[in-house]
Amino acid sequence: MGMIDCEIHGVSGIALVSSDIAGKIKNREKPIAFLRYDIDWLGNGKPMISYCVSGDFRAAHNLPEPTGIFSDDFEDSHAVALSQLIPVCGKCLNELS
Repeated sequence: MGMIDCEIHGVSGIALVSSDIAGKIKNREKPIAFLRYDIDWLGNGKPMISYCVSGDFRAAHNLPEPTGIFSDDFEDSHAVALSQLIPVCGKCLNELS
Protein backbone atom coordinates (compact mmCIF):
# COMPACT_ATOMS: atom_id res chain seq x y z
CA MET A 1 0.00 0.00 0.00
CA GLY A 2 1.25 3.48 -0.81
CA MET A 3 1.54 6.34 1.63
CA ILE A 4 0.38 9.94 1.46
CA ASP A 5 1.28 13.00 3.53
CA CYS A 6 -2.10 14.21 4.79
CA GLU A 7 -2.48 17.72 6.22
CA ILE A 8 -4.67 16.28 9.01
CA HIS A 9 -3.23 12.82 9.70
CA GLY A 10 0.38 13.15 8.61
CA VAL A 11 1.83 10.20 6.72
CA SER A 12 -0.87 7.56 6.29
CA GLY A 13 -2.07 4.87 3.90
CA ILE A 14 -3.78 5.81 0.68
CA ALA A 15 -7.19 5.02 -0.73
CA LEU A 16 -7.78 5.21 -4.48
CA VAL A 17 -11.02 7.05 -5.20
CA SER A 18 -12.93 8.71 -8.03
CA SER A 19 -12.44 12.46 -8.45
CA ASP A 20 -15.87 13.36 -7.06
CA ILE A 21 -15.09 11.52 -3.83
CA ALA A 22 -11.62 13.12 -3.69
CA GLY A 23 -13.31 16.54 -3.93
CA LYS A 24 -15.62 15.70 -1.04
CA ILE A 25 -12.67 14.59 1.06
CA LYS A 26 -10.80 17.82 0.26
CA ASN A 27 -13.87 19.83 1.35
CA ARG A 28 -14.39 17.59 4.42
CA GLU A 29 -17.96 16.79 3.33
CA LYS A 30 -19.73 14.18 5.37
CA PRO A 31 -21.03 11.56 4.87
CA ILE A 32 -19.33 10.20 1.78
CA ALA A 33 -21.06 7.25 0.16
CA PHE A 34 -19.11 5.04 -2.21
CA LEU A 35 -18.97 1.66 -3.87
CA ARG A 36 -15.94 -0.46 -3.02
CA TYR A 37 -14.21 -2.86 -5.39
CA ASP A 38 -11.96 -5.34 -3.56
CA ILE A 39 -9.31 -7.02 -5.72
CA ASP A 40 -7.61 -10.37 -4.97
CA TRP A 41 -4.15 -10.15 -6.55
CA LEU A 42 -2.86 -13.45 -5.15
CA GLY A 43 -5.82 -15.69 -5.90
CA ASN A 44 -6.26 -16.65 -2.26
CA GLY A 45 -9.69 -15.05 -1.78
CA LYS A 46 -8.34 -12.11 0.22
CA PRO A 47 -8.42 -8.54 -1.11
CA MET A 48 -5.05 -6.89 -1.60
CA ILE A 49 -6.33 -3.54 -2.87
CA SER A 50 -9.64 -1.72 -2.98
CA TYR A 51 -10.97 1.00 -5.24
CA CYS A 52 -13.71 3.37 -4.03
CA VAL A 53 -15.96 5.09 -6.55
CA SER A 54 -19.24 6.92 -6.62
CA GLY A 55 -22.35 5.53 -8.25
CA ASP A 56 -22.04 8.16 -10.96
CA PHE A 57 -18.46 7.06 -11.73
CA ARG A 58 -19.56 3.42 -11.83
CA ALA A 59 -22.35 4.23 -14.27
CA ALA A 60 -20.18 6.47 -16.47
CA HIS A 61 -17.55 3.73 -16.82
CA ASN A 62 -19.94 0.80 -17.00
CA LEU A 63 -18.40 -0.93 -13.98
CA PRO A 64 -20.24 -3.98 -12.61
CA GLU A 65 -22.00 -3.95 -9.27
CA PRO A 66 -19.36 -4.49 -6.56
CA THR A 67 -20.37 -7.91 -5.29
CA GLY A 68 -17.75 -10.02 -3.57
CA ILE A 69 -14.04 -9.98 -4.27
CA PHE A 70 -12.85 -9.55 -7.85
CA SER A 71 -9.87 -11.33 -9.39
CA ASP A 72 -7.00 -9.30 -10.80
CA ASP A 73 -8.47 -9.49 -14.32
CA PHE A 74 -10.94 -6.82 -13.15
CA GLU A 75 -8.09 -4.33 -13.37
CA ASP A 76 -7.26 -5.32 -16.94
CA SER A 77 -10.91 -5.13 -18.00
CA HIS A 78 -11.39 -1.68 -16.45
CA ALA A 79 -7.92 -0.15 -16.79
CA VAL A 80 -9.18 3.10 -18.37
CA ALA A 81 -11.55 3.80 -15.47
CA LEU A 82 -9.08 2.76 -12.77
CA SER A 83 -6.34 4.94 -14.25
CA GLN A 84 -8.49 7.96 -13.39
CA LEU A 85 -8.61 7.24 -9.65
CA ILE A 86 -6.91 9.63 -7.26
CA PRO A 87 -4.93 8.74 -4.12
CA VAL A 88 -6.31 10.27 -0.93
CA CYS A 89 -5.72 9.75 2.78
CA GLY A 90 -7.36 6.48 3.81
CA LYS A 91 -7.98 7.81 7.33
CA CYS A 92 -9.86 10.83 5.91
CA LEU A 93 -12.01 8.53 3.78
CA ASN A 94 -12.83 6.36 6.78
CA GLU A 95 -13.67 9.37 8.97
CA LEU A 96 -15.97 10.94 6.41
CA SER A 97 -17.79 7.82 5.22
